[in-house]
Amino acid sequence: MKIEAVCFDMDGTLIRNTDSVGYLCMLNGKSNALREIKKLESSGRISRVDADHLKARLIKGLSIADVENRFGHDVKLNRNID
Repeated sequence: MKIEAVCFDMDGTLIRNTDSVGYLCMLNGKSNALREIKKLESSGRISRVDADHLKARLIKGLSIADVENRFGHDVKLNRNID
């Protein structure tokens, strides 16, 4: 089995308009489900770990090609990061 992964830092260090999980969920059409998970987590109804597991499911099936094709258009880099 071939496993592919893409990793990048998107917590505000490099970009300003999204975060890694939010961006991937948006690309996969799951923004509404992500908002619901965040509500459950912030209310204490689920743990951070459980929320992370649910969030990971929201990006399942997202192709690397979709990320590659849209990243440069969607993500706004912070100034002077070079």
